[in-house]
Amino acid sequence: RISNTCCSTIVIPPMEWDFPVYNIHKIIGQRIRNFVANGNMLILTGGIMAVEFINSYFFYNIEDADGNYSPGPYRRLDDPNVPSEFGAAPTILPQKGISVTAVKKDSLPSGTQVIYGTPRSSPVFMIKFCEAQSPNEGMPPIKVLPRDCDQCEKEGRPCSCG
Repeated sequence: RISNTCCSTIVIPPMEWDFPVYNIHKIIGQRIRNFVANGNMLILTGGIMAVEFINSYFFYNIEDADGNYSPGPYRRLDDPNVPSEFGAAPTILPQKGISVTAVKKDSLPSGTQVIYGTPRSSPVFMIKFCEAQSPNEGMPPIKVLPRDCDQCEKEGRPCSCG
């Protein structure tokens, strides 16, 4: 299964009407989280529904920019940890009308890497999502913060991030 292996990428086009999977607690929702936690990339191509998808399926509380609009322009941050693939991308993303959906940077979870942004908002970012083995036998993995993985490992609960 693709959710149990590493190093694949799935690109989800803009979700205009609804999520592709409906129940976040059933096996498909868990497989989406396992896919990301096992070192794979899930690329969501924007829109308010993409933010809602991240919040629902990965249990975050990322907030849209004030008024659901940020005027940009968004500059690519010079960070050596940004994937090399972004080297060929433009250094500035303009806001054309309302085509770019940005979120409040201060609402992004711990371990998030902002790739493009303004001082307060970002339309392109990478979230580091981690899961550890549940302390309750037979239960699915649980979400943990990246900084808590070492403690989980010490407790004998393997942790994986993507």
